[in-house]
Amino acid sequence: MAQTTSFKAEVRGEIKENKEEIKIFKEEIKAEIKESKEEIKKF
Repeated sequence: MAQTTSFKAEVRGEIKENKEEIKIFKEEIKAEIKESKEEIKKF
């Protein structure tokens, strides 16, 4: 039983990490899109 609990905790930890990474990734994409729009305006 103890193994199952630690496994679930591990999976939860990984899911949390993935969500954080996705959030950071989305922020980066938003920043890049903003930069692209700025460049298009200059052009």
